[in-house]
Amino acid sequence: MKQKRVKEQMKSINNRIALSFSLLIAGILLIIVFSASALFTDRFMEQKNSLMQERTMLLSQEIDKKIDLYRQLVRSLKRDYLVSQFIKGTNEDYDMLHSRLGYLTSSTYGVQRVSLVDPSGRMIDTPESENFNRPLAELSGLEHFLRSGREEKFSTPHNFPSPTISPDYMQNNSLSYLSVVRDENFEVSGYVLMNVGRNYLFPSSQSLAHSLFDSTYIVSKSDGVIYRLGEWNPELEQESLKFAREGYFGETYRTAGDYTYYKQEVSTYPDWIMVGVASNTALKKDLMQLIWVVGLIGSLGILVVMVISRLISWKITRPIYNMKNAMAKFEQGEMPNKLEVTTRDELAYLVNGFNHMLDDINAFIDAVYHEQEEKKKAEVAALKFQLESLQSQINPHFLYNTLNTVSYLALKSRCVEIRMLIQSLNTLLRSTLSNQNEMVPIKKELEFLESYVKIQSYRYEEPVAVVYQVDEGALGCPIPKLLLQPLVENALLHGIYPRQGPGRILVSISSLSDSVEVSISDDGVGMDPQTLSKIRERHRGFNSVGLSNVDERLLLYYGEESKLTIESTKNIGTVISFTIPRESRYNESGG
Repeated sequence: MKQKRVKEQMKSINNRIALSFSLLIAGILLIIVFSASALFTDRFMEQKNSLMQERTMLLSQEIDKKIDLYRQLVRSLKRDYLVSQFIKGTNEDYDMLHSRLGYLTSSTYGVQRVSLVDPSGRMIDTPESENFNRPLAELSGLEHFLRSGREEKFSTPHNFPSPTISPDYMQNNSLSYLSVVRDENFEVSGYVLMNVGRNYLFPSSQSLAHSLFDSTYIVSKSDGVIYRLGEWNPELEQESLKFAREGYFGETYRTAGDYTYYKQEVSTYPDWIMVGVASNTALKKDLMQLIWVVGLIGSLGILVVMVISRLISWKITRPIYNMKNAMAKFEQGEMPNKLEVTTRDELAYLVNGFNHMLDDINAFIDAVYHEQEEKKKAEVAALKFQLESLQSQINPHFLYNTLNTVSYLALKSRCVEIRMLIQSLNTLLRSTLSNQNEMVPIKKELEFLESYVKIQSYRYEEPVAVVYQVDEGALGCPIPKLLLQPLVENALLHGIYPRQGPGRILVSISSLSDSVEVSISDDGVGMDPQTLSKIRERHRGFNSVGLSNVDERLLLYYGEESKLTIESTKNIGTVISFTIPRESRYNESGG
């Protein structure tokens, strides 16, 4: 239904012109917006990736500063006189050395322990003497460091002071920075090991990292992931590790799936690489907001264009629209007013032609109307002549007096039914033999109808129930005399009696605001189209007035609006109805 309505609307030239202009301009705007958005999106993402890479570098530089601090601390320790004497084996003043290491541990932020190892394997790390000469294997990461052959190295995360290492690297709280001590001949003379709290190494970068990335990883090329900020996600962690180890030279970011990975090497310790992971949705958030604003502005622009196109097309097509409405009125039987000429173009020529056509049609209608009036008057005169001829053949007073005499004899003989039958016949004859063109109230017309029904009830054995549903407001409305009797007679003869059984006829008269609606329905045998046509044309009833004559009388008195409507279904019944105006509004030629 909705699709059909849209199709009907698209038949309007006004809508088609407005839609064509709107689609053309909207298409141009959309092409411009999409082209600009595509170019701007690429440029925006380039700048966004560059900005994210700069922020990753800032995070890396924070770690650089911490590593450089601890590295300088270790180097100054290796140059210390007491440490140098201990490494050479010439310093036995361990209390001074303990104090020196203890002061270094307590005064430097993040340092948990400093250990010294001489060539003989002696180790000193805290002021407590019991740690002296402890096995080298107990120093976290020392064995791995010795095998690596490097001058300095950070260990994998471990727990301090517990020797237990958790399989979850985030549960280990320390990193060990190990460095080789060499003598004047560049021979290995010992080692320095410094335990640093992992959270002290990466604290200042956490807030910035959280604001930029979903997850941030510190990846050791040799040892794997050693630190993480953000929720654990195995897929992100594996992709970050892969990117840190396998990324080609100069590749600073990579998009994989729904995330983009940014990496930056820690310059002071190249084995470490920082990898920041940001979701593409978060990266494009500002872009999407901007695109949404541009789309909104574009939509408003299209809406404005559609409104302007509609106004322009309406101004162009208004004369055509007015002409179309006038033609629609004419199709419905109404005579439209002349159209106003508002332009000086081809449309003005069409409007003038339409106005001339209206003048010609009005003149033709007037001629036909006068002709029909004359014809109608002639038909009414002929009908009056026919009725007057019938009335002149019988002396009405003679018939009335004779019937009254028979009624008296029936009463005297106690024949009540005969008397009632004669009274009904007398009433019906009076209505028939009097002026049939006169108007009577519906109340009087129903009395005539009841007399006819009583007579018919004595003629036929099968009981027929005639039910009256009449609004009180309609009883005083005038109606042509003997208009209902032929309709009830038709219901009896062609509906109820052929069925050979009891039946029911409903006489319904409804009072409306400016009209009266009359309906005669029965539950008889019904009629097929052929029978219905035959009855309309040939049937004549009690008073020689058939359905076709009733239809003609309605047409003469009230016009086309009051013609009979007959609906009939085989074996179900028939409904005959018509509508007349209230009071006495009927054609003067009819009464």
